[in-house]
Amino acid sequence: MARCTIATADGYSVEIDALHIGESTAGILVGSREHCWQCGVDAAPKEVAGYWGGVPVHLIVPAGVSRKAEMPPQWRINVLLQTLTTIADRNADGSHLAVIFFRHSIFDAPINDIVRPMVEQLRWSQLAKDFWW
Repeated sequence: MARCTIATADGYSVEIDALHIGESTAGILVGSREHCWQCGVDAAPKEVAGYWGGVPVHLIVPAGVSRKAEMPPQWRINVLLQTLTTIADRNADGSHLAVIFFRHSIFDAPINDIVRPMVEQLRWSQLAKDFWW
């Protein structure tokens, strides 16, 4: 994937540093619809911490999908975003944020086109945190 720079709603230019795509309910063999939502959606931030550490996480809950009537969308997209622009501490090396969102299909558009509208709506200064290398 080529480098992709996206402007957030509050004007930060951020880059996709890493991307992970998986099935939202992978590994769930049995259980109620609510159990699938709890494991596939609600627990997603904890799973991201397993491979991206202490990066702040913003979960975008699937819109237009009834938790009571439908299964979660099939695909969970985890995106690690970063910029060399800091938020609070000028001595930091930059700021970062992991964003998790869901889709029914990932094959209908290039991944940059799928990620871009989800990132453009973010208020980076309210969600991201400074980091130091």
